[in-house]
Amino acid sequence: MNVWRQYSVKAGESIKMILVDKAGDKMYAAVRREQIKKFERCVTEGVWKIITTITLNPTSDQYRISDLKYKIGFVFKTTVSPCDTVSDSLFLSLAKFDVILSGSTNSNILHDVMGQVIDRSEIQDLNANNKPTKKIDFHLRDQHDTRLACILWGKYAEIVDKACQESTDGIVVCLIRFAKINLYNDTRSVSNFFDVSQVFVDPTLAELDLFKQSIPTDGLTLGSSGSFHKRLYAPRTGDDDGDYPRQTIKEVLTSSDVGKCKTVCTVSAIDTDWPCYYFCCRAHNKKVVKEEAIKLEDVKQPQKPRFWCEICNGFAKSVVAKFCLHLHIMDQTDEARCMLFDSHAKEILGTTAPQLLDGSFDEIEDPTVLPDVINGLKGKTFQFLLCIQRENIFGGYDSFTVARVYTGNIVDEIVQEDSDAYVDPSSLISIEQGSLMLTNGVDLSDVDLSSTSTPS
Repeated sequence: MNVWRQYSVKAGESIKMILVDKAGDKMYAAVRREQIKKFERCVTEGVWKIITTITLNPTSDQYRISDLKYKIGFVFKTTVSPCDTVSDSLFLSLAKFDVILSGSTNSNILHDVMGQVIDRSEIQDLNANNKPTKKIDFHLRDQHDTRLACILWGKYAEIVDKACQESTDGIVVCLIRFAKINLYNDTRSVSNFFDVSQVFVDPTLAELDLFKQSIPTDGLTLGSSGSFHKRLYAPRTGDDDGDYPRQTIKEVLTSSDVGKCKTVCTVSAIDTDWPCYYFCCRAHNKKVVKEEAIKLEDVKQPQKPRFWCEICNGFAKSVVAKFCLHLHIMDQTDEARCMLFDSHAKEILGTTAPQLLDGSFDEIEDPTVLPDVINGLKGKTFQFLLCIQRENIFGGYDSFTVARVYTGNIVDEIVQEDSDAYVDPSSLISIEQGSLMLTNGVDLSDVDLSSTSTPS
């Protein structure tokens, strides 16, 4: 539906796109810089394709194009094939103006809006982020004469300004796809969201022509207005002192701030939907893809497995196994999931992935059959430093990355002066790395975490 290039300091250049299936469901997709040359000619806006072998990743973006909380990733084995046109529909999801103005619409989802331009400001030349750009303000009205303020920037401002100047009857119908809802001084408006949005004023589009026939016949045509407010943005400042509060799982799940917090939780299960280890290129520390096995006529000559590295743009010379544990955790308030990368997984397991595999390069065939050392985590209690990220707040993603496994005696932090709970010190054991776990059947209900005070 839409294809654009995006550049960031961290990831470099990438290709972003919005895909839609025949049912009308939309999803973000991305091609990383290593794959641009392979796919740049395959992805064309408005052309139906068959895409196979992809990854699904939780979206960390504050704004999404639908309720779907994942985005598609193109990988080395991804294929893009031509196919017949499935539909010529625009697959519009038009938001009602009165619903937007009432605040009932999810402002973290980008919406389609369509209406008649009834007034506008003169186009302005401004500097945004030290770059010259253009801006125009105007109002749209729908079939019920409900009016909505709009702000467009850059090329989108020029599209609307040109259409208004060239209109012969003073009636300009505008469609803004994937518009962002803004709130300022209790007044809601919509604007384009960088290159994600699309703006159409083409009267030949059937959807726009149909809407034009439904607007009120009161003779209202395009005017001019310069009475639009200026928007002010105040950047948020984070707390960098490292003194993280302790929160229950319920508080973590309902948090509205990006940051970190301490959480005492019990491992209730191992998430077997994900493998517990993976292989990465030793030179670039990047996940690699194992080459599909080749059948040999002479079975007496075993073939050494090879792994493709996108950074090397070839087969990695050396690979190493690393842990990536996905755990179900709980306390007396709620349940969630967490993910531990290799360094933190080694702390709680007391071993490394290469030691556990004992030189094997076999991938997991049955994820439900786990080594005893991993199964042994069930029922044990840890204090983790959890990262609350954008995908957790805006995407509803209930899995949190572990940034630290706390060592030392956690009883002193769990049992506060406000709590009468007693923890038997004999129920605490220490593994070689120093992480303390509550074991021997200790129930978290014996420790009131909700009443603990925040460390000062």
